[in-house]
Order: sequence, then C-alpha cells, then structure tokens
Amino acid sequence: MTTQKEEPLLGEIQGLQARQGEERLSRAFDKIERIREYKFRPTYVAGRGVPGSIEVDFMVDYGPILLVFVDDLEFVHKSASARARDKFNEIILSTRMAGTRVQPPVRVAAGDLDTQDDADAVAERLLGG
Repeated sequence: MTTQKEEPLLGEIQGLQARQGEERLSRAFDKIERIREYKFRPTYVAGRGVPGSIEVDFMVDYGPILLVFVDDLEFVHKSASARARDKFNEIILSTRMAGTRVQPPVRVAAGDLDTQDDADAVAERLLGG
C-alpha cells in the first residue's frame, strides 16, 4: 500500500484545539459520504464544564450514532481511580442512551492514528466498513 503525502495538520477541529491523531480521524470522517455529521468534543448528561458532564472526543452520526474516545499516552498512565471514573462515565452514557440510535462508546488508541492512512482505516472499521 502506498502512503500519500499528508497535508500539514492545523491542530484544530471545529474551532477546538486537537491532537494530531484526532485531527487525522476528523479528516478520515470528512471523506466518508455516509456520515451525516460529526461533532468534536461534544458533552453529554450536563453542559460543558458543568459537574457531571461527560465529554467524548467524537460524536459521529451515520444512521446509528457512534461515540468515540481517543486514548493517548495520558490514558495509559492515568491512575486506577481515573481509569475507573472513565469506565463509569462510559456506563452512564450507555445507560442514558439505551433505546436510542446511540451505540455504546468505543475507544481508539492514538497510536492507531499515526498516519492518515491509519486513521482512514480506523474510521472505516468503526463504521463497519
């Protein structure tokens, strides 16, 4: 497989600061026609910055709605209690969204988004392609 030269990353998605892997995944979502819309860092349960709010990295609407967390090295080095809180938040999201078009949240390793080709493949895999 040949790798195309990657366009420079801007460090931003939808007006919010973004890591490289997140930006690559965003560009991959832009290429997929069946995606109706996606949002970067939407919050659920409560408003942004409000105690109890849960922020996901991406909400992707392609018929079903997919919630995506991108795990970077910070996630790997989080304390056990912080990882448990993240898992608890996933359970809250899954419970509150049960019976809707929202699928259970998924996690993507930032290391799987090292190139645009990688991110394109991850995006297709996430959407069942």
